[in-house]
Amino acid sequence: MDPEPLGEVETQSPSGGWAQEEATVYTRQTTIRQAHDIDGSLAYWRDHFPFLSAQHGFRGLTISADREGSLIAVTTNWVTKEDLDASETAVANRRGEQLRITGGLMTVEAFELATEAIARPPLPGNLLVVTRASMDPACVHGQIARFERELMPAITARCGFSFLRLLTNRDLGSLVLGIVWQDALSLKKHMEAAKREREVAYMQGVRIDEVSSRQILFVHVD
Repeated sequence: MDPEPLGEVETQSPSGGWAQEEATVYTRQTTIRQAHDIDGSLAYWRDHFPFLSAQHGFRGLTISADREGSLIAVTTNWVTKEDLDASETAVANRRGEQLRITGGLMTVEAFELATEAIARPPLPGNLLVVTRASMDPACVHGQIARFERELMPAITARCGFSFLRLLTNRDLGSLVLGIVWQDALSLKKHMEAAKREREVAYMQGVRIDEVSSRQILFVHVD
């Protein structure tokens, strides 16, 4: 049986904001490819979560993995860019320890939140699809606006939708779209529709660099 359609989805764009809440606007993504010990990495960050959550401006942690693809990603959210930058030295030491456990090749990236939508909070066990795209930096603003206007309403109306977050590095012309789904059927139907949407994006000068399907292993949002 398909998941029930959602009656209401709450959306946020940092340019507009929520009057009642302080929005998380900066994100650090640490991705390890060719990882040898995903469970060891997960256990490490669970053990060190109190240290991470004590950093000024910390707003959340999500760990996701593609076990078949030997990939694990650790995403932390921060209130301001200053908080993100200030945490870097302390967190970098922990990343080195994580890499010794996990093995593989690590990349660390920083992004700004462009827009998000939530129907249900993401939970461990939910499925996540991450799409990375790049373009001329001058086109980033227009592509974010097009996504909010044309694509986001369609995505959030699909059965099984839980959560969406679009991140950007405007200087590099990068976008990272993460969408959380309740189950495999919902994800499959979305991927069928997303293939057509990516073709349209490509014709508008957007390069799709990677599409990764994962499972959420750990999530905490302040």
